[in-house]
Amino acid sequence: MPPNKTIDLAYNQLINGTTIQGIGYVETTEEEELALEIYRFIIESIRKEDKNLDLFNFVQGPQLVWEQIHRRIFQVKDLWNVSDIEDEYLQYLQSIVGWVGSLTKITQSLNYDTLRRLISVSVRFWKTRGSENSTINILSLATQAESRIWNWFDYRWIIDETQLTEEHGGRDSNIINLPGEPEYEEYQSNVRIVDNGNLDRTLVKNLLKLTRPCSERITITYIRFLDLFNVDDDKTKWTERSGDLIVLDGTAKFENTALGEAVYATEFLPTSYELDKYIIYFRVKVNCQNSYVSGIEFRSDGSGENSYVVYFDPENQQMVFHKLISGSISNINYFDCSTSGGLYNNLWYGLRLDLQYPYIKIYLDGRLIFNITDSTYYEGTFGFFTELESTIEVDEIEMFELPIETDTIGINE
Repeated sequence: MPPNKTIDLAYNQLINGTTIQGIGYVETTEEEELALEIYRFIIESIRKEDKNLDLFNFVQGPQLVWEQIHRRIFQVKDLWNVSDIEDEYLQYLQSIVGWVGSLTKITQSLNYDTLRRLISVSVRFWKTRGSENSTINILSLATQAESRIWNWFDYRWIIDETQLTEEHGGRDSNIINLPGEPEYEEYQSNVRIVDNGNLDRTLVKNLLKLTRPCSERITITYIRFLDLFNVDDDKTKWTERSGDLIVLDGTAKFENTALGEAVYATEFLPTSYELDKYIIYFRVKVNCQNSYVSGIEFRSDGSGENSYVVYFDPENQQMVFHKLISGSISNINYFDCSTSGGLYNNLWYGLRLDLQYPYIKIYLDGRLIFNITDSTYYEGTFGFFTELESTIEVDEIEMFELPIETDTIGINE
């Protein structure tokens, strides 16, 4: 029979020794040792499996989380309309389209439906990056107010090509700096938005901080009325006195040469509306034949009988101002356009009315053509008209209340 083996409590074999040397050790038989070896084998296998499982779980857990987030991120880039997606996606969309950091204070109180609408527009903004129409869409969605943006490119090259007239800020393109130092004017824009007394100006500023390009500086100008005729057949801002106003492809026009036509801004039709300190700008084109004319009415009661009138008379190379009282014409003034470049059919002109009761100043493409004092009317609406054999086309109308109110978003705000 083989000699007994000595093992410690961890089942490690020890060298046999004397009785004194063996104190503290347990001596086992071969049968007992075999049973212990089998037990140790099973325990070690279990422990090894546990370690492998722990390692697998440690790797698999983050892997599953990463795969889930990665899958969602790649789904986000394909989203266009988020009205039907699950709530769990909103946190990823909100972050990806820029609603993070200090801007979360804007969204944290929104319900899911409102947040979806906002994110949907923001997603479109980032997918169409570079189009300022997306900023306008966001402002319209959040405020329901009409707005427009003039950027540096508009200021320098688009408006009147070579000269910026006063109705667009009183700046001449020749003194607007080129890109770069020292002013970096290419990073300046002007947002004009209608405020009829109910506009949340703080919301407007926060939205523009989000959507503006990097380093952009923005001046916000609060105006009283704006129509760019961007929606076909939308005549909701206007009341027709006669004829049929056509709104199509970004313009509003009267083109029925068989009769006279006229339209007025509905919002200001009550004669009690004081139009005493305002600037109104029209971008207008006419085609007048056989001594018939087209033009603008203002401080009108909407009847065509009581108002101030300024009209285009290309046939005689003149602009004409007069007053109507119960249909009778008085206070006639003429401006000879032949000495200042002429007056022509089918060309766009900028007509600006500076109304500070009782003073009336009228500008054509930035040139002062009438400076009149008349205290008959200080309230009413405005609009445009044609006579027989004449047409008129308008593609933008802006109205500023004086003094003009603005806010500025600086480069580091």
